[in-house]
Amino acid sequence: MAEKKTYVVTKRAGRRVAGIIVVVGSELDLTADEAAHHLAAGEIVEKGSALDSAFGASATAARLRDEAKAFRARAVAPASAPEHLPAASAEAEPATPTKPVASARTAEKKG
Repeated sequence: MAEKKTYVVTKRAGRRVAGIIVVVGSELDLTADEAAHHLAAGEIVEKGSALDSAFGASATAARLRDEAKAFRARAVAPASAPEHLPAASAEAEPATPTKPVASARTAEKKG
C-alpha cells in the first residue's frame, strides 16, 4: 500500500480535491499519485508548509482583472434590433408553407 501524507487545502482549490468535497483549511490524507495534480495546481500544500509565491497575486494579474471588470461593465445588450435587420411588425403576414419540389427522378416517372 502506498504511503499517505497529510495535505492542507488552499484557497485555490475548488469544491473537490481528489474527489473529496473540501473547504479551505481542511486536511486530507493522500498518496503521492492522488496529490500530484492538486499540488501542481496549488490547491493543496503539505501540512506545515506554505503555498509557493508563484501562486500569489501579481500586479499584472490585478491589472488584467481590473480591465476585464471594466470591460464587462461597459458591455450592454442593444436596446433595439440592429438597423440591418427588419423590425418585427404586428401586421406582418404569417409564413405560408410551400409546396414540395419534385425531384428530377419523380418528374421522369410521371413523364
